[in-house]
Amino acid sequence: MGQLLGKPVVPADHYALAAGTHRAAALALVRGHSDAAGYLAGYVVECSLKAIVGAAGGSAQLYQHNLAKLSGAGLQLAHHVSHLQRYIMPPGPAVDDLVQHWRSDLRYREPGAVPPQVARRWVGAAARVYHSLVQKAILDGVVLP
Repeated sequence: MGQLLGKPVVPADHYALAAGTHRAAALALVRGHSDAAGYLAGYVVECSLKAIVGAAGGSAQLYQHNLAKLSGAGLQLAHHVSHLQRYIMPPGPAVDDLVQHWRSDLRYREPGAVPPQVARRWVGAAARVYHSLVQKAILDGVVLP
């Protein structure tokens, strides 16, 4: 484990950094790669949730790639740490759709598995999750930028 800005770098920091790929998801969408955009959107949500779970001292690996478990039991665990209670999933049907339907094996499916309209919703939802969880946590000093 290294240090950055005099603070030990912990797994939560790595997840927060990885969650920053929301920009890559948006770029993939603009370039017409809806499958890649959809896959990256889910990855952003997964890493955002794992950053908060990790900041609470929980094992993010316990939830593997299951967004429903991460956003449910994972965030519940994090909310037992009082200063993390403010980090909540943004409400909305696009976020719910992404959490319920995204799978880590999307990258292995046939081209066209994620239609452009679904990818657009998921990329927007992923950006909202990133801003609600990771961006706030960075500004609060909970995870490193």
